[in-house]
Amino acid sequence: MAKHENNQHDQHDHDHDHDHDQHDHDQHEHGPARVSTPEERALLEPFVDDLHAYLRSALDGVEGLIAEVGAGDGVIAERLRADGFDIVAIDSNAETAAAATAQGREVLHADWLTWDGGGRGPFAALLFTRSLHHIDPLSEAVAQMSRLAPGGLVVCDEFARELVDGPGAQFLMDGWALLSAAGLRDDEPQVTDDPLAAWQHRMTVDHDVASGRQILDALEPIAEIERLEHGPFMAQLVMFRCDPTHPNATAVRDVVLDTERSRLASGAMAKAGLRLVARLRG
Repeated sequence: MAKHENNQHDQHDHDHDHDHDQHDHDQHEHGPARVSTPEERALLEPFVDDLHAYLRSALDGVEGLIAEVGAGDGVIAERLRADGFDIVAIDSNAETAAAATAQGREVLHADWLTWDGGGRGPFAALLFTRSLHHIDPLSEAVAQMSRLAPGGLVVCDEFARELVDGPGAQFLMDGWALLSAAGLRDDEPQVTDDPLAAWQHRMTVDHDVASGRQILDALEPIAEIERLEHGPFMAQLVMFRCDPTHPNATAVRDVVLDTERSRLASGAMAKAGLRLVARLRG
């Protein structure tokens, strides 16, 4: 995706935040800049287009200042600004924020848990673009929403790690293996007899990211959920590992996307993507 999810060196980040959605307040605060290349943005453009369309729809009728939390290299914020929205984009990684700003996409370096809004609040809407699952403690991340955007909207593009099923985990592992076999990935894929157990261990032990259920439970006391959707997610994780400069990268992307869509439509694979719009109580 472009927005961000950029050039991550930690493999987990590369999987989940490669083109735009950067991240949590402590895990990546001092890491290398995560700014996507033009080739990455071109390869991941369908995912960014989809996210942009969703955010535009979620923000329909919103007037006033909007904050994007985990803005990465600022591609989504840039698109929304072009749509006429007043966006303040922040990212916890100082190098990423500086690199994005240097390229003309303004991103402020700030930690969501301690950010005071830069003196510009309160906000009409808050966007968490694949970033909320990283922020720890989640309870404090949610409390901060009420402080900076009382009565405003919270829009999240997330995934529910607990909804990934066996076929979904197998899809991910098979996709990575195929990229390696075709020369579209330069590292060795994980080999396991139990892809689902490997996924669960990665999410709960190796990285301990918040589940979709935990996110919804944290929001429930302070907000009304107005919109909740489950959809695709695993194709993005496959493609975040793809060499965007390979001549067959785009063709492979399209096959991966079509395969995921057909499996979700038939019910052969669970929908692990999570998108929600919630109205904060004033």
